[in-house]
Amino acid sequence: MYAASLLRHAGYYVFNPVEQDELFAYHGTPEEPRFYLEHDLPWLCRWAEVIGLMHGWQCSKGAVAEMKTADACDIEIWELPDEYHVD
Repeated sequence: MYAASLLRHAGYYVFNPVEQDELFAYHGTPEEPRFYLEHDLPWLCRWAEVIGLMHGWQCSKGAVAEMKTADACDIEIWELPDEYHVD
C-alpha cells in the first residue's frame, strides 16, 4: 500500500486491489483468487488508464492476470521502481 500512497500523493487516482481485498475479508467474503479477480478485472477494464506493477509481479497469478488484461485492453502498463516496494 506504500506504492498506492506515493502515487496518490503525486496526484493519481489509485485503485489498489489489495485494499479492496482487505475490505472483503473484513466482511467475510471468500478468500479465493477467483472472487477477487471477478471484482478487480471489470474495474480494470472499465476505468483504468494505466496499471502499475510492483517488483516481483511475475510471481503473482493475480498480477499476471491484471497485466494480461491490461495488455489486451490497450491499457498502459508501468513497472514501478523498486523504491515503491516495501517489505
